[in-house]
Amino acid sequence: MVKGSGRSIEPYHMFRELTKVRELLPKFGGHPMAAGLSIKEEDVPEFRRRLNENAVLTEEDFYPAGMDRRSHASGICDRGTGGGA
Repeated sequence: MVKGSGRSIEPYHMFRELTKVRELLPKFGGHPMAAGLSIKEEDVPEFRRRLNENAVLTEEDFYPAGMDRRSHASGICDRGTGGGA
């Protein structure tokens, strides 16, 4: 048995998504923005496959509302290469 926990983003209701694969999870709990779980190690690949298959997130869901993702991405690149802020 392995255990895990996660934090989410606003557009992804983590607890609701876990309920869709509950038969793979001997124990789990949480709320829309975070969850904890126990799962048999051999079920992890199926768990991962089904969560990814069920996900309906878009690229925009990963950025806060109103954020210009181009400036955010360039800021990351600048810091990563030693330039920028």
